Amino acid sequence: MATSGEIIRTKLGIEKLTDFQQQAINALSEKRDVFVGTKTGSGKTVIYEGIRILDESVTVVLAPLRSIMEEQVERLNKLNISAIYIKSSQMHVNDVIAGKFTFIYGSPEILIDTIKWREMFRHPLFARKLGLIVVDEAHTILQCHNKEEPFRECFSRVGELRSLCPATPVLALTATASPTNRRNIMKSLRFKMTPCVIVDSPDRNNINISVKKSQKQFRSGGQFRLYI
Repeated sequence: MATSGEIIRTKLGIEKLTDFQQQAINALSEKRDVFVGTKTGSGKTVIYEGIRILDESVTVVLAPLRSIMEEQVERLNKLNISAIYIKSSQMHVNDVIAGKFTFIYGSPEILIDTIKWREMFRHPLFARKLGLIVVDEAHTILQCHNKEEPFRECFSRVGELRSLCPATPVLALTATASPTNRRNIMKSLRFKMTPCVIVDSPDRNNINISVKKSQKQFRSGGQFRLYI
C-alpha cells in the first residue's frame, strides 16, 4: 500500500518531499497553524497541494498576484486536480460552495470584501468541506498596515477569516520575514497556540559577505554609490 508521501509525489510529479515540506504537512494534518519562511523556489506550494491530495477537503488560497494564481490553477487542472481562480464578484458561487473545486484561488479584495464570497465561508456546506486557508506572500499583510505607504488594504484584513472559520488551520507562506515580522504576521492572522514555525537560514552558499575598513572618507551617499 502506497504511503502518503508516495501518493503526493506521484500525483504532483515530484521526486521526493523535503524535510520542511513533510514537517509542514504533518503539522497541518494535526490541524495546527503553520508558518513557513523559506526562500523563493524552495517548494512551499507543495505543502498545501500535498495535504489536500490526501483527502477530499477544500483549500482556499489568497495571493496578491493574479498571474501566479492563474498559472497555478492551470497547472493543477492539467494534473486533473480541480482548481478555480475567483477573479470577479460576478462569478457563480454555487459550484464552489458545493465543493466542485479542491483549490479555490482569489485575492482578498474578492474573497473578503465581496459580500457573496465572504458569506460563502459561513455556508454550512462549504464550512464542512473547507480544510485549509493559505496566505501566500504573507509579508504583504504588514505592508498594508503602513499608513505612509498603503498597499492593498484588504490584505490587512485576511485575519477576519479566522472569525468566520475558527476551526480551519491557516498556512502562511513567505520568503521575506524577520523574526519580528513573523510574530506580527502570525498575530495578524490570529494563529492559535503552538503553531508550527519553519524558517530556513538566510545564509546562501553562493554569497560571501566580508567587511573591510575603507582608507577613504565618504562625505555623501553619492560617492558611495560608485562602489555598489
